Amino acid sequence: MATRAAPFDSLQIADLGDVATNPYNLATLGIESHSIDYIPESERHGKLRSQGPFWFLGSFHFFTISIGFVGPSMGLSAAWTALAGTLGIMLGTIFMAFHGSQGPEMGLPQMIQSRAQFGYRGVLYFLVPWTAVNLVDYFFVRKGRYAIPHFFTPDGIYGRWQARGIAAYIAGFVSMIPFFNIVDTVADKDIFVGYFARLLNGIDIAWLVGLIVSGTVYFVLSRSLDLRAEERVISSIKEL
Repeated sequence: MATRAAPFDSLQIADLGDVATNPYNLATLGIESHSIDYIPESERHGKLRSQGPFWFLGSFHFFTISIGFVGPSMGLSAAWTALAGTLGIMLGTIFMAFHGSQGPEMGLPQMIQSRAQFGYRGVLYFLVPWTAVNLVDYFFVRKGRYAIPHFFTPDGIYGRWQARGIAAYIAGFVSMIPFFNIVDTVADKDIFVGYFARLLNGIDIAWLVGLIVSGTVYFVLSRSLDLRAEERVISSIKEL
């Protein structure tokens, strides 16, 4: 999602010696200058579909080949290995896809937008699994409506700390503990295996439990949010 153009915004491809018959204005090739700051809507030209090639090429490299050896090493056939890898990648990326849809709409990175759920300072301490809280808030609670300037001040409507998001995160993490299966594969010994992980013969579904619990807890706690008051603040904000 490129933004401000470099000083040579009037330069054409033809000026660089290219023989293209349709000169392309290099304004859209300007160097990103906003970093993690808000990108005004007038400067956004990226589309959600544009992220497809970016993420595909980012994963299309030599080291991904090693994934194909995991299945056979566990006794799976080539077909089951391919199926497991495909399903795993699809399930793992679907949540990132929902995260990816937020940027083009808001002009902000997700970690900045997460200040609405955890607070200005609270988000610094919750960089690991915040997916459930972030997505539930964006799609089901606030539904993409945020007072963006308030993300950048601890004294805004989102405050320094957001108890709802932090409580949901903690509840999700605690619920994961009985499902953890942490193993030292080098020494071939268990480091920590939770009660339910043992019942499941070592299958670790802690991530799924944490996702469900965190999202549900946050949704319930967010019912007390005064969204009408937030909407009045949002309506009073002009384009930055």
